[in-house]
Amino acid sequence: MTIRSIIPIYLMSIFAACSPKDKNVAPPADGTKVTYTSGECIVEPPPPPTTDEISCYFPCEPMPQFPGGEEALRDFLEKNMQYPEAALREKKSGTVFVKFVVQEDGKLSGFGTIGKSPGFGMDEEALRVIKMMPDWVPGVMNGKPSATVFNLPVRFSCPAENQ
Repeated sequence: MTIRSIIPIYLMSIFAACSPKDKNVAPPADGTKVTYTSGECIVEPPPPPTTDEISCYFPCEPMPQFPGGEEALRDFLEKNMQYPEAALREKKSGTVFVKFVVQEDGKLSGFGTIGKSPGFGMDEEALRVIKMMPDWVPGVMNGKPSATVFNLPVRFSCPAENQ
């Protein structure tokens, strides 16, 4: 649909809502507010979307990636990750699913975890290291860099279990 075809439909819905024939006609479903006063019809368009919203697209082609690729990401995590003391004492392993946004310029924001926490300090350690990462190569959508939500599993395997 092009803009030319959307505008007449929108205008027609406003005119239909302001029809003096029947004031019980429901307003358009697009959020437009219609108020009737002594023979006058006041139409208020829907509010614009908030700027706090993040536009995320899936799938991007290509998806965002750590500089140097997956192997460089693994090396970065191994080099910077410290196994939490509480998890070592209790011989616990687990996976933390970290979510973050790779912005159009490659900077990272919106850090958090999703899913069930394995506990024992693993969430905190995974977030600490993810926040240390350098800027990523952003994802591309329709030929332009695009903000993209990225989910990264961070696995903790207790060294005592691997022996």
